[in-house]
Amino acid sequence: VAHANSGNIERSLGHLDAAQAQLETALRIADEHGGGALRVQPVHGLAVLALARGAAVEADQRFAELLDLRRQQGHGYNLMIALLNAASAAVEMGHTARAMQYLREALPLQDRVGSRLLSQYLVELSSVCLLHGNEAARAVCLCAASLTQRAQTNLPVSDQSIVGRFHRNMKIARERLGEDSFEAAWAEGVALDHEATLALVRESLRE
Repeated sequence: VAHANSGNIERSLGHLDAAQAQLETALRIADEHGGGALRVQPVHGLAVLALARGAAVEADQRFAELLDLRRQQGHGYNLMIALLNAASAAVEMGHTARAMQYLREALPLQDRVGSRLLSQYLVELSSVCLLHGNEAARAVCLCAASLTQRAQTNLPVSDQSIVGRFHRNMKIARERLGEDSFEAAWAEGVALDHEATLALVRESLRE
């Protein structure tokens, strides 16, 4: 645990090589003591670190491993976080169909978990997947709904990678839809409440 905590601290300070060494040591020690649940913290740390390094393939693999561990534990909140992180990594890899599968698995957990922050993350990732699936209007609607509800509930977006992805995606959507259609879809999203937004996500993710 100490090595994993040190690794996460080093990552937060931008010392990525030191973080890698600490987390790999933590993972080795976990395996020496039987693995299983002991692997969760170092695997999670290595997954987040891979994202910070821009190593999308490694992040995708690490989050998939973390997801398997969380499924074995069966804890709803932690499982939902793992599913959303795995979906985010899959999106970065361009694996939209796999990302949507993760989101479908996460959606039923929302009622049990009851986290508005995770709910907004779910909506935002759904928006990204829809845009990649050529459903730009619905993607804009969900993005507008999420940002509006974040502001209303004091849940600002602090992750700059999410902010950057938002700006890139909305620029793409505006180009695809044209100004008038983009603004109409945005206004529709702003008017949605939380339950209506989740209902739209359920409809959008339906196979």
